[in-house]
Amino acid sequence: MEYLTRTIKYAAAKNEFKYHPMCKQVQLANLMFADDVLLFCNGDAKSIMLLLQSYSTFSKATGLKIRAAKSNAYFIGVPDQLKQDILSVSGFVEDCKNKIVNAKLRRSVVEFMASLFVLPKGILAKVEATCRNFLWDNCADYHRVPLVAWDTVCRPKAEGGLGIKNLEMMNKALIGKLVNWIVEDKDTIWVKWVKYNHLKEQSWWQYKPGSNTSWVWRRICGVKQDLAAAYTNGAWDIQ
Repeated sequence: MEYLTRTIKYAAAKNEFKYHPMCKQVQLANLMFADDVLLFCNGDAKSIMLLLQSYSTFSKATGLKIRAAKSNAYFIGVPDQLKQDILSVSGFVEDCKNKIVNAKLRRSVVEFMASLFVLPKGILAKVEATCRNFLWDNCADYHRVPLVAWDTVCRPKAEGGLGIKNLEMMNKALIGKLVNWIVEDKDTIWVKWVKYNHLKEQSWWQYKPGSNTSWVWRRICGVKQDLAAAYTNGAWDIQ
């Protein structure tokens, strides 16, 4: 994967290559996870070709190939003819059904790294219900009234609980870590991307998200406001 990153950087260094508008400042052309690779560039055929050529070089060296039928392309503001040319050259399929990604791609998929830590309350409630049911009946379906309130179960053992994590509080703590990354100006791609595309020289504590920003980002900013009172004189004061 390090070799693939180097081949992509080599392609991105060419004058013909254009970065995705939201990724230009941090010169981001790819992200890699356990079993996924995300590629970013401007919506023009030359940039697409350079990315595909870099992957072809990698493929010849490693034997790893793109499964075009399982790969998707997302477009925002790309003319239909150019879109068809890109799909024809790449062999990818356009994903029009994923409304969340399609509608928010202009904010860059980098922002979706944060969604790994942000869980809607409905999802938290379902996960919590499964954990609660398993505790009382060793299965996912338990329809009787629990013997002890879940809030009590989540208390520390010293306070009469079982020390099980409260998912909503744990989720908030994880988002708080992202807030602190920005406070400390942590040297990560995500923090750099946030500074270039959201803060734009504004103070993090004074910044307010616009109505056109994603739900994920507004949630992070909301947690920042909740934690603001605990940050005084350049240090955290959290009991």
